[in-house]
Amino acid sequence: MPEVCLCAEVICCGGTAMLATRQYVMDKYNIVPDPFDNKVLRCMIITQYIACILDIIAIFVSEAREASYIVNAIANAIFYLTSGCTAAQINYELFQDGPPGSGGSVPKGAPAADGMER
Repeated sequence: MPEVCLCAEVICCGGTAMLATRQYVMDKYNIVPDPFDNKVLRCMIITQYIACILDIIAIFVSEAREASYIVNAIANAIFYLTSGCTAAQINYELFQDGPPGSGGSVPKGAPAADGMER
């Protein structure tokens, strides 16, 4: 039941699913990531770790709860911005020749139906 597993992955681990899809598309079409992309992803991951650590500290130290809320809000904003940009990047790479069904939906460098590379 791969469809059920896919739904569970997207619902429970949306960020991981997005990054895995990004990596898959980059590997499949031999796309080299921009160094800035990796820096943005590192920033997102680091802010998530800091938010997690502050959440744990806030359990034991009540004065840290407000800082935890603020850092969580910042980490979530960075996560959602990064996820949106990653989704747009994946969409562009997959459909840069046109929307699906328009005859031009084969990504650049992928073999077309006639065997010729585009």
